[in-house]
Amino acid sequence: MIDFVVFFKNHLDTEKVSDDNINRFGQDCLGRLVSNNPGGIYTPLITATTTAYNNYATAMGTENYNSNVKEGSTLLVDQLKKQFIDLVAMKEGIIRGTFGKGTPKYEVFFPNGVDAFHQSTKANIQMMMASFTKACRDHSADLPANFQVQFETLAASYGEARTIQLEHIGTVDGNKLDTAATRNILEIQLMTNLLTIAKNNIGNPAALDVYFDQSIIRRPTRSKTEGELEEEEPMSGQVAPESKATIMHGGFDVNTGLLFRNTGATVVQFYTANLPDDVVPSNALTLQPGEEVETFASELGAGGNLFLMVYNTSTTTAGSYEVLITDETIE
Repeated sequence: MIDFVVFFKNHLDTEKVSDDNINRFGQDCLGRLVSNNPGGIYTPLITATTTAYNNYATAMGTENYNSNVKEGSTLLVDQLKKQFIDLVAMKEGIIRGTFGKGTPKYEVFFPNGVDAFHQSTKANIQMMMASFTKACRDHSADLPANFQVQFETLAASYGEARTIQLEHIGTVDGNKLDTAATRNILEIQLMTNLLTIAKNNIGNPAALDVYFDQSIIRRPTRSKTEGELEEEEPMSGQVAPESKATIMHGGFDVNTGLLFRNTGATVVQFYTANLPDDVVPSNALTLQPGEEVETFASELGAGGNLFLMVYNTSTTTAGSYEVLITDETIE
């Protein structure tokens, strides 16, 4: 006999149903309710669902727009960082020719060598920019006229762009909370619709397909042979050199099984984070090129983390990855 607890669960509150699919499912359900409302019995459901859906769609639209703005600001930050580092590498010869490599004055510019700039991160590049431009100013008498100006201009532009990027990151993180809150309201309303319609159609399960298209919230599978299902396509993507990328926002919890593949030519690290810009943790799952590992999300970070992330450790070469959720059951 079926366990009655199934009727008390929120079956839409699961990592297996994406935000986009909840949006499509809510829109489809609303349309079906409007088209199948005998005697106006479902008018209260239509009114409540319309409000819940519109609020969710608005929150998703706002998050999507601000996320695009944030990505644009991130691109500018990355470009300015690269321009500064390229300029340092280009002008290193002048500094070396003026002071001599290994001399005290040369070390003021490059205390950890030129490669330290190529290995820098967003967490330390501003400090390195400030130190380098100060060295240029302090030794300007020995260097070509206005040698420091280009560096100072790029450093100032980077600082402004980085501040704006962080503001956009904060805005998007707030938007994600709004989306999650309005999604929860829509989920509960859709479950209310389901149970109400089920109560009105006990013994008539065919009514389910009139009001709900479950294919929208099921992961797609294709039949190979009769009785056998083909594996779902994995999530895949590329990640720029020395950069992070978001694989999933939500859609998993500590019990989610995940299969990771490094399909590129660089070492990549997988982890979960509270925010996309969090520092890569020391216990990140590190995969060599061609390596494949299956594990649980609980092994990748704190239980409340919302983001599944990948980081490319290479400073010069783009990496690539594939991730597959191995537990496909929607309870």
